[in-house]
Formats: sequence, C-alpha cells, structure tokens
Amino acid sequence: MESIEEIESKFGDCAYKLFTLITKNEKTLGERILDETRSSGYRNVKDGIKINSDNQMRELYKAESHILIDDKTPEEVALEIESLLV
Repeated sequence: MESIEEIESKFGDCAYKLFTLITKNEKTLGERILDETRSSGYRNVKDGIKINSDNQMRELYKAESHILIDDKTPEEVALEIESLLV
C-alpha cells in the first residue's frame, strides 16, 4: 500500500480499526526519529514533523482514532489501544 487512503479501498468490507500515534512535542518526535535503536530506519525529522502535524489537522479516516502519546510509556499506549478494541 502506498498511502493510508488506500485502506478503505483495499479493506472497506472488513472490520478494522486504524490507530494513528501523534505527539504535540516536536522535540521528542525529532529525538525518536533520530534514535538509531528504533527499528524503522526512518530518520527524516523535517518530514516526520510535517506528517505528524498533517495527521493532527486532517479529518479522521473511517474507523481511525488518534492516540496522543505524550508522556506515556509504550505500555500505556498499548493499553489505550487495547481499550479501544472492545
């Protein structure tokens, strides 16, 4: 899949939920993007900040929830996602 917009066309007749993790803290986002211990390999801070900002400004997609990750541990984020699955 090339973009998030393709989800509806590919999986529209399936039950799914989409979770987009966002942050209000650009400094933390930049640090996370540059952290070489993270497996994604994505290291473009400028684009990452733009994507994060765009995600916050646009309307939610069908079945999408935004998860604000500021000041949360990965475990807390996982629990929040889990609570939205029920």
